[in-house]
Amino acid sequence: MHSVDVRSKAAGVSAAPVLKALGSWERMLANLPMAVYVCDADGRIVSYNARAAELWGREPSLMDDSELFCGSYKLHFDGRQIARDETPMAHVLRTGEPVHGREGLVERPDGSQVWAMVHIDPITDDDGELIGAINCFHDITAQKRVEAERIQAEEDLRQQERWYSDLLQALPAPIYTTDAEGRITFYNRAAAELAGVEPRLGVDEWCVSWKLFRPDGTPLRHDECPMARTLKEGKPSWGEEAIAERPDGRRVPFRPYPTPLFDRSGALVGAVNLLLDISASKAAEAALGERDQRLEATYQHANIGIAEIGPDGRYLRVNPALCAITGYSAEEMLDFSFFDMPHPDDIEPDRTLYCQQAAGALKRYAVEKRYIRKDGRVVWVAVDSSAVRDHDGKVAYSVRVIQDITERRNAEARQKVLLDELNHRVKNTLATVQSIALQTARNAPTMDAFTHDFEARLVALSKAHDLLTRDHWEGADLGDILRQELAPFGDGPVRLEGPKLTLAPRSTLALAMAFHEMATNAAKYGALSTPDGRLDVRWDVAPRSGERPARLSLSWTENGGPPVAPPRRRGFGARLVERTINGDLGGSCEMRFDPEGVRCEIQAPLDPRP
Repeated sequence: MHSVDVRSKAAGVSAAPVLKALGSWERMLANLPMAVYVCDADGRIVSYNARAAELWGREPSLMDDSELFCGSYKLHFDGRQIARDETPMAHVLRTGEPVHGREGLVERPDGSQVWAMVHIDPITDDDGELIGAINCFHDITAQKRVEAERIQAEEDLRQQERWYSDLLQALPAPIYTTDAEGRITFYNRAAAELAGVEPRLGVDEWCVSWKLFRPDGTPLRHDECPMARTLKEGKPSWGEEAIAERPDGRRVPFRPYPTPLFDRSGALVGAVNLLLDISASKAAEAALGERDQRLEATYQHANIGIAEIGPDGRYLRVNPALCAITGYSAEEMLDFSFFDMPHPDDIEPDRTLYCQQAAGALKRYAVEKRYIRKDGRVVWVAVDSSAVRDHDGKVAYSVRVIQDITERRNAEARQKVLLDELNHRVKNTLATVQSIALQTARNAPTMDAFTHDFEARLVALSKAHDLLTRDHWEGADLGDILRQELAPFGDGPVRLEGPKLTLAPRSTLALAMAFHEMATNAAKYGALSTPDGRLDVRWDVAPRSGERPARLSLSWTENGGPPVAPPRRRGFGARLVERTINGDLGGSCEMRFDPEGVRCEIQAPLDPRP
């Protein structure tokens, strides 16, 4: 301890009692491991040890009236700098009451600061009179730093907990936590909305408010649910789909993701559970399934062929309509590429276009080509090929829509033949009309006779054209030709007998004109001119033999008419019949004029129909 420096008599008188009271304790106080100083009753410092000077960062003057109560350069309590008469020492000397455990901030002359905790007790004489006070204080800066760090850590932890709580509250996904017994310790708003109830923290178990079901609709006991297993086994139980029935009766499909929580010692303290409401995905899945079913039904029942083709040209998938077009089963077609069935002349154009499409150069193309069916028959198809790309923009496969256009192509071919035939027939018909006109004019005795005969022959020619037009100029039935020419004479006197036979257009026109002349002659002079007359027409066909074509054999027999005599000259009608059969058809016509009636035997090769 520093000894007292008595500066005046008055000071010596004031300090003497406290110095006397210190007595032999002064040396012991000097060696205490804490800062100590003593003031007299007036607040003057009468003694301090080295630790006090070290803590203050200075050595104050003893018995100095300008340094009362404390040796600090500056002293701060409760966050503010205080005057010397506000110090705890001043309070003790004024009141005689001790001060213990008060903390203050000592500011040294060099600006550094240390925290100190003061313990001040009054010193009294034998009569109980206050003669001074002693202050034992020590440096608690390290403790304050640790305490500040602890407080800051606690605040940081609280802030972090608030942050996590706010974060979890803001999440749209339902989340809740439980203790080890399954009681709710936290839940966010999304969880409460999903559950349809606000649970009591620390009391309720979450799933108690729900009835649980498996995806197939069978009940799920609470002790079997994923959260119960997680708390029991101490390991996650993620993603098992379940259905919760809320208190309001609405059922919610969800997937839970419970995860156990452990303390630092490894003991299970609870679990956190993330719930995913999969109602929307289930609804979308159902809608997608319904759409897929519709698409599949459309794919399977479409009356147009559909195929998916890989980049290598192989069939990946085909529908029944395409199988019907090709004659192959779906299993057989999946072993093919689309180059295997086309007609050899049609392979390369389609191959070239498809290779361009598979390389990404063509998004879509259309082509018409021929398939050779499994039964060997050739069919025409129209193909529309569209590329389907993957996420990287590469062609994954192509969708080909195949339509059977055989009928259309055949119709186009028939139309071309028809136009060609029509062009040819128009020319021939004009020539025939011209010839008929000339021959009729030469043999007509009067203009009225010419007009009558010419018009009748044109009508016969027109009716033959009607028959051909009805059947698209593919031909006409022999029986129909005869019935048409003989119709004006009724069914009674006429009997037709023979197989159904379709004649080519050329044969149709030639025979129609011949039958017209023969019918006209029979109506004027033969069996059809009297009520008792009869006409029998019979025909048959000799089939093709080697290079010899099929041949028509027809007999025209009249009976019961006026007696017949050979004509003195051959008229235009007879010449027309012979010229038509012999010249136009390349056949033969033998006509006899027996007394009983005219007999005509016709033999003619049958032209193949187009």
